[in-house]
Amino acid sequence: GNHIDYWDDTGFTADGTFIDGVLHHAGMILYREK
Repeated sequence: GNHIDYWDDTGFTADGTFIDGVLHHAGMILYREK
């Protein structure tokens, strides 16, 4: 997968690893928009 560090203007931050387009992070699963 691809390791990422992510943040947005609201102050939300995430880092983790994308596996098949799905980010696994600290117990959350975030789906990358197509």
